[in-house]
Amino acid sequence: METGVKLIREKKQTSIMGLDATQKLNAIADELGGFEELRAKLRLSGILDWETAEFYPIISWFPAYMDEPDVIGIAVRNGYSFFILYGCLNTPHDRVNSWYDYVSMYDEYESITEALLDHHKAIIATEVDYADNRSGKSWTAIVQEVIDGIRPTKFDINDDDFLLNSIDSINFSDAEHWLSEHESFRVLFNALKNLGLDLNTNTTGMPIDTEEITIEMSEDYFDDDFRDKWA
Repeated sequence: METGVKLIREKKQTSIMGLDATQKLNAIADELGGFEELRAKLRLSGILDWETAEFYPIISWFPAYMDEPDVIGIAVRNGYSFFILYGCLNTPHDRVNSWYDYVSMYDEYESITEALLDHHKAIIATEVDYADNRSGKSWTAIVQEVIDGIRPTKFDINDDDFLLNSIDSINFSDAEHWLSEHESFRVLFNALKNLGLDLNTNTTGMPIDTEEITIEMSEDYFDDDFRDKWA
């Protein structure tokens, strides 16, 4: 009796949560030979952290052509950006496949996965997105935010949201107080401000001493063999 109740509870929990992105990611990895095989491909591709790299599911939701969201690829972080490690050339969603055949006549894509990301019908699901999903937001709602332009796909962009989260809005005319508490951003602020201001003026409005610095290098700094080869 208790077993039956437990099964019902588990079924209800699954229906509430919807897509299990991690389970689907693992299933795709198994079809490709497992994560060890994927790591071997990363090593051959020259990824330095191939042993510890995180794999992220690429989740698609195309309301006009899909009945529910689905994992349609695997991405890997490379610095602040991502690249598609595995992309679908065919999906279980016939209408999506037909859509891809059409858009491929006008744009060149390596996979359906790339096309869906490019058309904002998919997202590379990272830690931030997983946290939202655990908080109760469905993958349907998350990808819908991508469609609506609220949430980034994280494809072909720098994923520096963790840096930008501490900067809600900077008013350049009243930024000194903010900079006094965020000194690490002063260099960036000066660089941006100098794009439109005199380079001899800093953020306090005081002139900067622009003493010219000359660096002299002895002609004997490079040996004869080096000069004969590169001069």
